[in-house]
Amino acid sequence: MLKFTVPHRSWLWVVGLALLIRLISVAALPLKLADDTHSYLDKGVEMVTNTITLPINFGPLYALLSGGTVAALGEQPALTLLRLLQAVLGALTCGFVWRMAYHLSRDPRVATVAGLGIALNPIFIIENNALTSETLFIFLLAWGLSLYVAAPGSLRALAGVGGLLALAALTRAMLLLFPLGLAVHLFLTWPWRRAVRGAAVLLVIYAAVLGTWTLYNVRHFNRVIIGASGMGDFLLMGAVGYNGASAVDAAYAQNNGGQVPTGEQRNQVALNAVGSSILANPLGYVSGRARQLLDALLQPHQTPYFPGESLKALAANWLNQDRSLSGLAKLVSGDAFWPKLSLYVAHYVALIFGTLGLLLTRWQWKSFAPLSGLIAYTLLLHFFLLALPRYLFPMMPALWVFAAVGLVWVWNRLAVRRRLPHPLTPSPTGEGEPSGTAQGH
Repeated sequence: MLKFTVPHRSWLWVVGLALLIRLISVAALPLKLADDTHSYLDKGVEMVTNTITLPINFGPLYALLSGGTVAALGEQPALTLLRLLQAVLGALTCGFVWRMAYHLSRDPRVATVAGLGIALNPIFIIENNALTSETLFIFLLAWGLSLYVAAPGSLRALAGVGGLLALAALTRAMLLLFPLGLAVHLFLTWPWRRAVRGAAVLLVIYAAVLGTWTLYNVRHFNRVIIGASGMGDFLLMGAVGYNGASAVDAAYAQNNGGQVPTGEQRNQVALNAVGSSILANPLGYVSGRARQLLDALLQPHQTPYFPGESLKALAANWLNQDRSLSGLAKLVSGDAFWPKLSLYVAHYVALIFGTLGLLLTRWQWKSFAPLSGLIAYTLLLHFFLLALPRYLFPMMPALWVFAAVGLVWVWNRLAVRRRLPHPLTPSPTGEGEPSGTAQGH
């Protein structure tokens, strides 16, 4: 009979609870298709049936998964199966977060809090029920990072990390340069000969898997694409502002003499527009990018899932117009107030305690660098590219590891304070001892 240690039982509880919640959400929550869901489905069907005629500008893996399922089962059964599959992937992601937290802290409490931070998180529950690429991307990323953290020094593990991160980059291309950071981390933590071998294994496997998509595009479209070809769009939208997907071509036309560019010309137009914006007003560009990044960081992902006025607008109306008890009652009875509030609570717990955890682990920064590096990489990347809550969301599993460190630290401090004895009351004798203590000695 198998016997599980306390930490392993904790892992099973986290993953099992996460799976149960996500399966219930599939049955209870309505399916809402995102703007790009049909693009994934349609292009995926074209790829698996070999009827595609134009290259796509996004990573192919989620399109292949979703489109292949539609081609095999039909649309409605495929949508249900994809939601069930994403429930499983979301639950396993909680297990990978638990694994990272446990191997870095060696504290099952930190691991459990980190895993539950994802398992019970309403933002992740909604995301796992949405037919977008984030669930698959975060699953592959968390798996790769947990393998890197849990098996340091193993060339076999590094080969797996390279393959998993390449698949993640073929899901969302934002990860393209991140493996180079892990290679640098190897040189910071290993002797240089061993680091050279490890970095070579990681990067060669990464490039080989990533290169399959490049070879596909060269063969079918005579076009070199590394990961994805839509970076220019995100760069341009970051510089000129984002007003919805339908406005992207209009922005290109405005910066290209009224013509919408195609292919590689799109990237060149984007680079020229951003360069002109920086040269015209460097401080304005920097402040605008910083403001957009901060707004995206402070706004929880998935708040548009709930109908009605935003929670920020409802709170602002109460503060500015009616700061009475009746106004407060109206606020809390507003459109989906409590579900929206739960998203903000989950988001700000991660931000506040994640920042605390980053500070607490500063002396172990080399061990935690793969996770803190992912957070820094994501923020730096989207300082230049379009920053939306959705695009910053993939760093949240890493941030929740630090949040768990911060939450357990706070709990320990409060527990110690509760256990401290009450201070002695000075006695009338003036010596701080009960009267009569000196007698009989």
